[in-house]
Amino acid sequence: MISPNVFQQLRAAQLRAVHEHELLSGRDWIVISAGVHVLATVYPVFLWIHVWRLHSPSLNQHLHPAVNVGINLLTGLVLVAFWWRAHLAPFRSAVAALLVYLALQGVLASLDPQQLVSGATFKAIILLGLIQAVAVSYRRRTPL
Repeated sequence: MISPNVFQQLRAAQLRAVHEHELLSGRDWIVISAGVHVLATVYPVFLWIHVWRLHSPSLNQHLHPAVNVGINLLTGLVLVAFWWRAHLAPFRSAVAALLVYLALQGVLASLDPQQLVSGATFKAIILLGLIQAVAVSYRRRTPL
């Protein structure tokens, strides 16, 4: 006869497997956010080429597109670094990635207030992805 203890052990193993899958999806949310951030660099690159080739004076009053490109690529690299670090400390990496992202957006908004509206869809996707990474890694952090 099979003892009830075997079923409890199987259930505990199943719960651990679910949590391991959630841990990986938390890491994946961080790398997806980094990828979306790098893809969001396409528009500032287009503006930078526009300013460079056409010498557009209308864009000179705002933050130079080269600064946007640099900050977007730097933020993407920082998010990839947090993704790599999330292998060892997922919750701390997810929280740090969220805080760094919010701090960089605050710095950009202080330099040019139009940055809050520019690329709002991408910023919302990235923010939701990082919040999801924090939520999943927090659930993984709590004991069974």
